[in-house]
Amino acid sequence: SGDGTTVQANRDSEKAAAFWTQRLSDHVLLELGTRWIYDTDVDYIALPMDSRYAKTNITTGQLTWSPEGDFLNEVQFRTGLGEVEHLMDNQDKANRRMVEAFTPSTAESSHAALETNWKIDSGELRVGIDGSRLERDALRNRTMVMMNRTFLDPIWPDLTQEQIGVFAEWERPIGNQTQLRAGLRADWFEQDAGKADQRIVPGPGVGPTTVKDAWVDVGGSEPGVVQTEDTPVSANLALQHTLESDWMLQLGLSRVEAVPNLTQRYLSFGPVPGGFGVGNPSLDMETKWELELRTEGSVGAHRMGAAVFAARVEEYLLPTTVAMLDVNGDGRIDRVRGTKNADAELFGAEASALIVCSDSLTLPVSLGIVRGEVADTGTPLPEIPPLDLRAALRWEQGESHPWFIEFGGQFAARQDRIDPEFGEDETPSYALFHLKGGWTFAEGWRIEAGIENLFDREYHDHLTREALLPEGDLKAGDEVPGPGRGFHLALQADW
Repeated sequence: SGDGTTVQANRDSEKAAAFWTQRLSDHVLLELGTRWIYDTDVDYIALPMDSRYAKTNITTGQLTWSPEGDFLNEVQFRTGLGEVEHLMDNQDKANRRMVEAFTPSTAESSHAALETNWKIDSGELRVGIDGSRLERDALRNRTMVMMNRTFLDPIWPDLTQEQIGVFAEWERPIGNQTQLRAGLRADWFEQDAGKADQRIVPGPGVGPTTVKDAWVDVGGSEPGVVQTEDTPVSANLALQHTLESDWMLQLGLSRVEAVPNLTQRYLSFGPVPGGFGVGNPSLDMETKWELELRTEGSVGAHRMGAAVFAARVEEYLLPTTVAMLDVNGDGRIDRVRGTKNADAELFGAEASALIVCSDSLTLPVSLGIVRGEVADTGTPLPEIPPLDLRAALRWEQGESHPWFIEFGGQFAARQDRIDPEFGEDETPSYALFHLKGGWTFAEGWRIEAGIENLFDREYHDHLTREALLPEGDLKAGDEVPGPGRGFHLALQADW
């Protein structure tokens, strides 16, 4: 870090991707893609284990038919498959002498969607249906060194989620300068855990129990709830008006229902930042009502934009600490995080501008701030970043071989609106600067280099976690600082 603190950090990653596009006829287009990612030896300062490897394979396909007609513009079918194999262990953690643990896990997903696009009068109607299936399973193998006893913990206890949804969006002009857009979506979700009755031994703080009972005793779930069904319905309405001076004004109103994810409902003492997490199958869906006003346009050569929003969230899925106990039996008290429902309010604003100082010199600026709190108590919502300002001076020259130089900075305010129950700390303000440049030295060839954290400052990003265990120069509970001065170099070729 900037002041010389050594932070244990590593990640090796290999990636490959291939895409194929084939026009089958004048009106039919086929697109196929595959992506392969292999991450190894990833260090997690805020987790009780590190990642040995994660193998990800994603395959996608899309078939588009664009008929010649007066009403039907397009029919599109999309599908995709995903598979992840993952292994975590604690071989490099400080608690290894007390407990030896490793966790193999798998995640498999599939998705399909059919969407149609219709032209009706002067408007456009998009209608479709989609569906998905997600399966997750993870079994931690935990050996207590002193006792020479091994326990198996289904931290993702054979989880499944199935979803089917229908959606429609209508867009049409109202007059010459006003556009109306309205959307509606309805879904059906079913979630289940196949190993809810499996016996577990979380540690001395809980004692022998079952996955289902742990959700009740620690996570706060209602007894007997495992399989869940939800039918969220969401809608949005937006009115956009363009002024003669090339300014756009947009007023949007939305109502969105969100289903708790599998981790929020079914995690069974799995690793989460800061400790371990436990689910609550009886969580309710959250419903967010949001009003947003947005504008953007030009003043001479300058481009500007701004937006403000206010949201009321009923049954907000609030992350919080639900227990302090020794989960894995290493003799250390762990923070156990879960989720509960609580009404919340959020407010925010953002602004951006591209100020043109001359033909070669521009000044891009952006600003963002969010404020959130629990409606009944006024307690700040956790994991809310502070006010953030970014600005740069960018000099660009050249036509046949263009080049640029940019000097800029990021400025984050102090964040003292924290949720003590969640377990986050206040973070001080900071300012970081960067210097970068690029040059197109031949047709299709471009080189770019840069220096991040130019002045090697010590800083703490509010969303960065604390160290869970002693590692490097950090003690347990220390804020993990951001990296010091860093360099990057990239070469790009297009043909």
